[in-house]
Amino acid sequence: MRKTWLIFFLLHLMVTDLSYLQAQKSIFNCYRDPEMPYNKLEEILVSKKGPVFISASDFSFSLITGGNIGAFTMGLDKQDYGIRGIESVFTGTPIKAIAESPDGNIFFSTAKNQVTYFKSDLTGTCDIPPFYFPVKGDSPKNITRLWFDKENNLYIGVTDEEFYIVRGAGFNKSLDPQNYTIGNTKDSSMLISNGELAVKKILVGRSRGVYSFAENATAKNIIWLGTGNGLYSYNTVNNELKNVLSTGS
Repeated sequence: MRKTWLIFFLLHLMVTDLSYLQAQKSIFNCYRDPEMPYNKLEEILVSKKGPVFISASDFSFSLITGGNIGAFTMGLDKQDYGIRGIESVFTGTPIKAIAESPDGNIFFSTAKNQVTYFKSDLTGTCDIPPFYFPVKGDSPKNITRLWFDKENNLYIGVTDEEFYIVRGAGFNKSLDPQNYTIGNTKDSSMLISNGELAVKKILVGRSRGVYSFAENATAKNIIWLGTGNGLYSYNTVNNELKNVLSTGS
């Protein structure tokens, strides 16, 4: 299938001279190009290669690179999946979570909680990653955060009292289209017949949802979890989960 990157428009070069910056006392003055429609802008990702991706309400992303700002809509490379509930083109609501793996693969979650990835390289691949989310048998989940550790493991936070780990999801080899096969069943459900990545579910009781992740600087096996009821730590070696700081409510 042909790629479905739909380029909507390319905006003017934004140039601000030094005297303007000094007069306004700040480099963070609000700027809007007259050709750019008003949009709700939410998640921001500064990618490893430099471009800045910002989710926007009327299209998938606003992109800032080399002083230029543009806008584009993402779409899956394969439009013939025929999977129930899968969107092929993402417009209309902001992407609500963005994360980049150490290998440079960018994952995002739509407002409908569909997890998708794309490669910011010359291939421009945009596809569904080869894992099931929610896991089979689970009810739909409301995604709060996508995050990668230094080992290319993907962490998914949700509003339920749990989070998920997809080990190796960010590796280039895991996302090589030649290494996985996605199709559909007779009832239009998603079917991964090759290259499936396992999804691990971790329960966090009384957490009121998991909203953020961070890696401990000294003990690499410790992941910090920001929840709706305080701070937790998760040990990736023995799977031990601790409530470090509670809100007390």
